[in-house]
Amino acid sequence: MNTDEEAQTAMAPMGTATIDETPSTDTAESAGSASLEKVRDILFGVQVRDIERRFARLEERFIKETDDLKDGVTRRVNALEQRAATLDELMSATQREFRQHQVDIHQRLTDDIRQKVDNVLLTLARELQELRTEKADRVLIAAIFTELAQRLTGEVKTPGAEGPGSA
Repeated sequence: MNTDEEAQTAMAPMGTATIDETPSTDTAESAGSASLEKVRDILFGVQVRDIERRFARLEERFIKETDDLKDGVTRRVNALEQRAATLDELMSATQREFRQHQVDIHQRLTDDIRQKVDNVLLTLARELQELRTEKADRVLIAAIFTELAQRLTGEVKTPGAEGPGSA
């Protein structure tokens, strides 16, 4: 009998029976149930206990393997996170070195260009000065050509030059 049936029987007044059962069937049913359980236990008890042991072992093995997998995954995730952090630090350091290298190259090239520009400007100034000091200017050249033309035409007599018509 279950607890609801027991509660109905306890609340019913004496001398009245519940609709579903009578006191005589209750005793017979419980005796039949007990003997049925004994027969089931005799026939299937060993197999049921064996199956329960197998299930218990499988459950333990499943739990152990699950825990092992969980631990393995946790270790691998930690190792990956550690490796990622190491790579991140390495990449940051490499980027800093690369940037510094670029700055150094830029500075060196800038200095080289400045030096070459200064050399070209110095050479240009020197050549210009040389042209001014060593070369004749246009006015002087014009005067020389004018004098030469006059001599060739005979208009100007040079001192100390005796020509065919001078006596």
